[in-house]
Amino acid sequence: MLSLAIQQEINNCINTGLYLETISLCEQGLENFPQETVYYWYLGIAHLLQGDETNAQEIWLSVFWQGTPEETEQWTAELIHLLDEQINHKIEQDNFKVAKKVFDISREIDSQYQSQKWELYLQKIIAELVREAEGFAWSNNYQAAADVYQNILSLDNAQADIWHSLGIIYYHLTQYQNAYQAILTAIEIDAIRGDYFYSLGIVLEKVNQISEAIAAYQKAIQIAPCSVDAYNNLGNIFKKLEQFDSAQSVYQEAIEKNPNHFGSYMNLGNILVKNKQLDAAVEIYQKAIQLNAENPDIWYNLGHVYELKQDIQAVFCYGFSAYYEGNYEEAIAYFNDYLSKKIGSVNCYLTLAECHKNIYQIDQAITVCQEGIKYYPQENKLYLSLILLHQKNDEIPEARAIAEQARQLFPQDIAFKYLSRTSLPVVYKNEGEIDKYRQDFLQCLDELTVQTFVKTEIDRQRASYSIGFMAMTSFLLPYQARNDLELLKKQGNFVAQVMQEIYPEWSRPKPLSNTRSKIRIGYISRRLNSLGDLHLGWLKYCDRSKFEIFCYSLENVTNELSKKFEIYSDSFRELNDNLTEIIQQIDADCLDILIFLESGIDPTIIQLSGLRLAPIQCTTWGNPITSGMPTIDYFLSSEAMEPPNAAEHYSETLICLPKLGMSFPKPILPQTVKSRSEFGLPDEAILYFCCQSLSKYLPQYDYLFPAIAQQNPQAKFLFFESHTSSKITQKFRERLKRAFANYELDSDAFCRFLPTLRKEDFLNLNLLCDVFLDTVGYSGGFTTLDAIACQLPVVTYSGEFMRGRQSEGMLNILGVTETIAHQEAEYIDIAVRLGLDAAWRQAIAQKMADNQDNLFGDHTCIEALEKFFTKVVEDRS
Repeated sequence: MLSLAIQQEINNCINTGLYLETISLCEQGLENFPQETVYYWYLGIAHLLQGDETNAQEIWLSVFWQGTPEETEQWTAELIHLLDEQINHKIEQDNFKVAKKVFDISREIDSQYQSQKWELYLQKIIAELVREAEGFAWSNNYQAAADVYQNILSLDNAQADIWHSLGIIYYHLTQYQNAYQAILTAIEIDAIRGDYFYSLGIVLEKVNQISEAIAAYQKAIQIAPCSVDAYNNLGNIFKKLEQFDSAQSVYQEAIEKNPNHFGSYMNLGNILVKNKQLDAAVEIYQKAIQLNAENPDIWYNLGHVYELKQDIQAVFCYGFSAYYEGNYEEAIAYFNDYLSKKIGSVNCYLTLAECHKNIYQIDQAITVCQEGIKYYPQENKLYLSLILLHQKNDEIPEARAIAEQARQLFPQDIAFKYLSRTSLPVVYKNEGEIDKYRQDFLQCLDELTVQTFVKTEIDRQRASYSIGFMAMTSFLLPYQARNDLELLKKQGNFVAQVMQEIYPEWSRPKPLSNTRSKIRIGYISRRLNSLGDLHLGWLKYCDRSKFEIFCYSLENVTNELSKKFEIYSDSFRELNDNLTEIIQQIDADCLDILIFLESGIDPTIIQLSGLRLAPIQCTTWGNPITSGMPTIDYFLSSEAMEPPNAAEHYSETLICLPKLGMSFPKPILPQTVKSRSEFGLPDEAILYFCCQSLSKYLPQYDYLFPAIAQQNPQAKFLFFESHTSSKITQKFRERLKRAFANYELDSDAFCRFLPTLRKEDFLNLNLLCDVFLDTVGYSGGFTTLDAIACQLPVVTYSGEFMRGRQSEGMLNILGVTETIAHQEAEYIDIAVRLGLDAAWRQAIAQKMADNQDNLFGDHTCIEALEKFFTKVVEDRS
């Protein structure tokens, strides 16, 4: 019998990769104990792990040939046990290739061999490969996607979904025969999937096998009677064959099976037009619009029918088609034509104003709303639009005056009561103005919480509607750089109270499930396309053996970033703004934890966060301030950014994750760097990059710029114009003019305003500038990360609250503390020295470059986050 000590020594050698030492130990053992079979098992394993599979099998077979059936059975069990240990060890090392080789050998030795750990590991590997393939497919790198899917099939060729996905990829590669064979293989494995037959129909259509395609679509419909796409493709074939009655019949059947899908109505409407049934077509198109009012094709088709009927409504419909297509100038022409004929509607005025707003013609949009109010003085939406447009222009007295007028016309509408007192400027004239607006906001909130009653259905609708506008106004509060905790708690309690009245069944505490093997995590956001880089790592590097990820996107625009969220989610939901439907979907998913990636910004998000949609609810520093909501349990923040007394600033329990708290990828820098002249900038100037939104620049700190310029005459401060209104830019320029005049300097000689730039040009500008000047009170986030990636020295001021310490936290992680100021005079001194001392500037830049790996792509926060998830669920179970 092999001693425990020797067996442990052999195990240690194998597990540390000392295969030659293992072979030597086993051979020595066999010289002394030639009948000890365990030596043979280990000897073969050592050869196998060295890559000598043939020798390993010969060693094992030399023993099995000598044994009786009973001995062979016992020896097989011994060998399989040792091989199973090796599989588990290689899995722990994440060495998939070797683990698979040992598993395959084990199955050859014992065809009944099973390894639960291996199966789970294989599922994990396949899931990761599927996400990789989907990423390639999304970026149109179809050949790379095909290679990955083929790799998956080499691991498990009985995966019907993978064969189907590979078939779709071959279709995109125009390899139609391969596509056909791959989809057929999927059908052979699983013949009751309607989507497989639908895909087969698409391929058959492409190779002009029309009768076979018809049969495939019919089979898809037979298996899945609600398969909208199969119906519509089948109807389209009949339409091409000019079998219009058959096509109409198919579309009508599609509508019967799927009465809420707009596409079937649109197809049916098209057939009715061909059959000259224009009135029937109008009715059908209008039903399609009720289901999908933002589809430009439906509006265009409806306009075409009205044009055939010689009805002026054609112009109206073409206007909406152009609007939803994003052709705003064309839409403006159509709507003006419509209104010139003395025909109008509230929607026409509202949409025309929206068109002007979307191309930054705010004054024209205001004029349109004013004109609309003349004709429709009782339409509250026109007043609301007018108020919001004045807010866009930073014309707050005007916005408040109109809100007060509307409040008297519509006394039961809480929105106007709220907006008449809480509209906030983007740019303040002076510090005293901040105090005035803040006091108004607080008084209005106190009155609302006392005077608002939501007992009737109409009251509830008005209150729910008004809550959304709280997000639009209170979003500007943090820029005042004050402690907003008590104010936001008042607002949060009010929101939760109203939402509880409206949705009592989703306001009660929810129990955790104790029957699932994985914790269900939900992420909800409207800003995946803009804030997603902050949070994607939480999904991308998630341990899928422990967690199941649900993602809810409220955006209706898909880009590469939002697509990545879909790839790294187990379930990805694109939801519209129907609040009840969103609530029902989240409720049906039975989450354990729901994370609002940003709070207090979006109207729908602020309403949802006032409910209890999961047992545990969190928010993050996507909006770096407390939500104030009693229904949000935890705030997931950054250890590096929070001050020592941070917990005092949150209504939630504060959880500080290591470093940034996010696994943020290093920005990809431009391959070609532009010159300063291409931006119209002088080569000899010292460029101070001041790239924050103008709302972050508070009047009491304007003097910092002329104070720096006074000591550095070569200074040029680069600001960005407001992307919403030129009036906001002008207000800020006037403030700078006064600040520089106090130092007997001309602001125009030192300050340049640039238009909004594409991301690549923005990074180029970072590479061309000399110093990054951070804002005081509300520091940079994404912009600071970009500056660091470009090795642009950052001057920042240590703020009182987390939102004023984001840049400081990043610099602390880098170990670049020399440019963190703790007094305003120190901020000026650092900025001046960086501008004048090129050697010090270069030394700081080099230090930033050397330590970037400490900042970007950090995974320690992922481990900490998942430990938090696990613990909080265990504690509440």
